[in-house]
Amino acid sequence: MYAIANLLEEGKLKDATALSMKLTGARGQLDSTLYTNASRDSISRLNPLLPVALRTANWQQVIELLKINEPPSEQANLGFLARTLANFAGGMQAIEAHDLAKAGELSLRVDADLWQVSQKLNDNTGVRGNSPTTGSEGMPKLQLMPDALLQPLINNLSVMSLELRGAILIAKKQTDDGKKLFAEAAQEEKALGYREPPNYVRPVGETEGAALMAVEDWKGAKNAYRQALLDRPRSGFPLYGIAFCSERTGDTAAATAAYTEFLQAWKDADSELPQVIHAQNYLAENKREL
Repeated sequence: MYAIANLLEEGKLKDATALSMKLTGARGQLDSTLYTNASRDSISRLNPLLPVALRTANWQQVIELLKINEPPSEQANLGFLARTLANFAGGMQAIEAHDLAKAGELSLRVDADLWQVSQKLNDNTGVRGNSPTTGSEGMPKLQLMPDALLQPLINNLSVMSLELRGAILIAKKQTDDGKKLFAEAAQEEKALGYREPPNYVRPVGETEGAALMAVEDWKGAKNAYRQALLDRPRSGFPLYGIAFCSERTGDTAAATAAYTEFLQAWKDADSELPQVIHAQNYLAENKREL
């Protein structure tokens, strides 16, 4: 998981995808190797390619990957995770399609599910989807494929809920209110604690930056990407966002410097990535003009 996260930040999506396909056979079947307290690993249990799709904000792929494997009924917490991830990705996709009514409906589903499951946790039930078992001599048996812990999932999905609601408000041009929700999301992301790889797959700053770019708030988007860069230094994703915002505001000098820094950070990235191609073309065109 740590290697996959590093490959993603470096733009090596093919390598990250290939390594992700080995996760299922690598993790084993016991609690000690399943990291049931880590949401990122729980996400990859649903489908090993989900962290790649989430990191690249490929919402359609997230939805398709979640359809492939449905968690068994005894893994209720993983089922909750799958259902909420699908609604979140569907909501983000709806925003991109300018279908804000659908996005709002899916956001309500996310929040309703979170509330219901949180109440379940408060009642001290459903922390584990699987019940402990004992052997013939009354000794506890090692549980195979235990369910994920519920609280880490709630904490992670709560951040996504705030992101989705914030993105909807920004799409409605209620930018200040949207930014407030993203600020809350960033605080909750930080509260998840430090972990390698990061607990949260895609930094909140990038999601906010993309939402602000969609309404052409280039200054706000650049600030959001800069915040993401503080969390993920030298990551090509926020570096590209900063460069693109500078380009769209007509600041050629800043865009040239930012695209150069981006290509240095992603010097070994997949060459066919649209971000890499765009940056190379921009630098080539502006070099000719100079």
